[in-house]
Amino acid sequence: VGPKNNRLQMNEEVGTTKGGEVLCGSKLDKTEAEQIENLYKFTEAVQASGAEATSENFSSILEISSSTPRAVKILAAQVIPRCAAHFPELLSKTLEIGLLLCSDSDLAVRTNALKGFPLICKDSKGVVQAESVEKVAGLMVQLCVVHKDNPKEVTICRENIDRLIRMDVKGVCGQLLAFLETAEGDDSDTIREVSCKILKEKVMSNASTLVRPSEDVEEFLKTRIAKVLEVASEQEFKFLVDVLRQLKIFESGQKHGPQGLADIVAAQAVLDQAIEPDNLDELQRILECVKIAMPFFQSGAVDNTLSASLAVNVFPIFTKIAQAPLQALVLERLCELAPTTSPEASQKVLQPLFSLLMDYLPHPSPAPAAAP
Repeated sequence: VGPKNNRLQMNEEVGTTKGGEVLCGSKLDKTEAEQIENLYKFTEAVQASGAEATSENFSSILEISSSTPRAVKILAAQVIPRCAAHFPELLSKTLEIGLLLCSDSDLAVRTNALKGFPLICKDSKGVVQAESVEKVAGLMVQLCVVHKDNPKEVTICRENIDRLIRMDVKGVCGQLLAFLETAEGDDSDTIREVSCKILKEKVMSNASTLVRPSEDVEEFLKTRIAKVLEVASEQEFKFLVDVLRQLKIFESGQKHGPQGLADIVAAQAVLDQAIEPDNLDELQRILECVKIAMPFFQSGAVDNTLSASLAVNVFPIFTKIAQAPLQALVLERLCELAPTTSPEASQKVLQPLFSLLMDYLPHPSPAPAAAP
């Protein structure tokens, strides 16, 4: 597309004509007309120069984009993504200006800025840039939260995420999981919730085409999720285990099989030292991990570490657990694990478990004395 055609297309998008009219308002003043003409001039210079384009032209575009006039900012939101591919070294500044435009008080400025973000993720040859995808995906998640009361903007953000997933599913998933691991601040809970929703609705609902055909993507998810599980909430933990459950590599006969998945879940309940008996939240978390892992053990996986860790670190404080129902639940989970315990681990588990059961279970009432 030549410069003249580009200018005509941008005129239509911004709502300006060559004479300086604004289709949705009044005639541009002299300053606005000059700024728009400069935007066209700089943009055409960048596009005409191609690989030889200089950052000075693009920096001028970024500088003009902070101007006050509405029409100037709308046009800037259109031209910046078209030129950004030539200047990967200015990615941070480009994203900064994009965010500034997305926070504008004018809806047209915000929506035009939002629509251009996916274009920033390719270089001048059309090759997807992983770093850009991850950063833009992160911005889209955050903007979904910022603009949660504006359905049109949320829709654009979610459509952008769809496009980014098709470009680089690993990059998007990496950013979503990073939010689950590190999100902080007033909106952190909402950001984590939105991240889970996108992972579920945009990625895993299309796992048959986006995830399962690629062992590389599945291995990436396996490694990243195993790390996130260490800090996940109970609800996030269950959701992420369900994501792992859908991966081909954990199916019977595949690379890791049910054993690999069981080991990942069990690792979250293996303790380095005995827990405090009054730390009921930690004990309940461990028991929940055991419950989640049980289906995998029942599918043929062997418990190599979990029951042994519980025997070493929970048995010593068992009698000090204040809540009788929680004591019963500890015994119940250990009894469920017992049939799947490896021979090596069973030596540490079965005898102490049997002793606890004998002490805990009520003894039968003595037989009534025989009638004389």
